[in-house]
This record gives sequence, C-alpha cells and structure tokens, in this order.
Amino acid sequence: LQGHMGRHETSFWGGERIVINSELLKSNNPRFYNEVLDTLVHEGRHSYQTYNLEHRETHKSKGDLTNWHINMEKYGYQSAQLYGFKDYWMQPIEADARKFAEDVLTAYMKKL
Repeated sequence: LQGHMGRHETSFWGGERIVINSELLKSNNPRFYNEVLDTLVHEGRHSYQTYNLEHRETHKSKGDLTNWHINMEKYGYQSAQLYGFKDYWMQPIEADARKFAEDVLTAYMKKL
C-alpha cells in the first residue's frame, strides 16, 4: 500500500476486508493516529455502501443510494490509477466516504 492510507476490498466470493497501510500502524508518531482513524472510518463507510448496494438497503437517503448505484453499476469504480485523481475524487462513493469520515472525526475530536 505504498503511497496509500488503506482500501476496502471485496472478493468475488462475497468476502470483505479493510486494509490499512502497515507503515501507519507501525508508526509511533501521534500525527498518524488521526490518519489511521480516518482511514478506518472511510473504508468502513465503503463496507456500509457495499452492504446497501449488494445485500439490503438500510440507508435512509434514497438520493445517496441512487448515486451509489449509478456510480458502481453505470460507471464502475474509478480508481485514481486508471481514471486520474479528479475522477476518483469526485465519484459519489468516494465523496460520501470522505464526508462521513470527516463528520465522525469532527464529532470525535469535540468529545476529547
């Protein structure tokens, strides 16, 4: 995962996992603690999105669900490596995961 914080993976057989850059996990540098937490929440949101798209719709916003479906079924996941950073950054599933992680970390920091 060199150059990446982490990723959410799904397998052909339906399994999922969150992978976090081992260098972040091994580091004893406090500035990476928030990066690990942000990555875990962001990638966890992708797991939530996958559950809603592939198993059962539990998310309350039909607009979000529609955008996620269009993103994944019509266009497919747009990796930065294949499509460029802008297309990766702007796709609905990534924008939602970033916003969700930002909201969670903001709430967490207020409680510290």
